[in-house]
Amino acid sequence: MCNVPESIKYDTEKLLESIKLLKFMLISLRKIGDHSIDSKEFDIKDEVYNFIVEGNVLDKLAEIRMTLENEFENFPRIGEKSFLEAMSEDIEYWTIK
Repeated sequence: MCNVPESIKYDTEKLLESIKLLKFMLISLRKIGDHSIDSKEFDIKDEVYNFIVEGNVLDKLAEIRMTLENEFENFPRIGEKSFLEAMSEDIEYWTIK
């Protein structure tokens, strides 16, 4: 394993924009969930799907990831893998059940 610095500096403007995007997604999803409890006719699956598609949620998440990952680009490689690839090996991604 390589030495990891205790702190990393981020561009404040980019970090604040990432926080705003996360808040937009989290609060919106919470509101969708809350509304689904109060309204029995409300189709939460359709609403979440529409929110993800119309709100460009995947693009926003990719933008946040890029902001966070950029500071790790110059970290030393671990064998054949980039630092972040090596640190992400244990992630269990979604699969069809």
